[in-house]
Amino acid sequence: MAKVYFGKLDLNRDNSIKTFNWNGQAIEVKQYLPVEEKLDLITKILSETDDGGKFFNPSRLKVFYTIDLFFAYTNVSITDKQAEDTGKVFDMLVSSGLYKEFLDNMNKEEISFIEGRINKTIDKIEWYNNSIYGILDNINADYGNIQEGVQKLLKDLSESKDIELVSDIMTKLG
Repeated sequence: MAKVYFGKLDLNRDNSIKTFNWNGQAIEVKQYLPVEEKLDLITKILSETDDGGKFFNPSRLKVFYTIDLFFAYTNVSITDKQAEDTGKVFDMLVSSGLYKEFLDNMNKEEISFIEGRINKTIDKIEWYNNSIYGILDNINADYGNIQEGVQKLLKDLSESKDIELVSDIMTKLG
């Protein structure tokens, strides 16, 4: 079999864009996002919706997925101030119909890839958290927190006159 060199294939990344009109504005929708940008997008969405890697809130996942996907694939910009109110941004995108129009112009393979990777990652994290390894990690983390709390309590008690009060109460209680 004759070898074909990858560099000789003259491959180009898909830079195509679909455009639709929304209230007189030309909204551009990228049909392909480079893999590094996709991975960053997936990481961003997951980090916004988890509780320390232990629980993924499906409602928050939907909100941040909708917002982050929209802004990653379109030429629409948002100010930092506007971005602070994620609920309002989500409501405006969805209730206005803009998000549906965006999805109608979006590459379905891109959506499938991103949704698939998010769901697989969540499944793997939840599997790990429910495995003996995840349970031991949680016990170890809880033990460290308990140990810190006990140390603080002992320090606080040793620095206060409350120890005398506790001792008196314990003596009277028998």
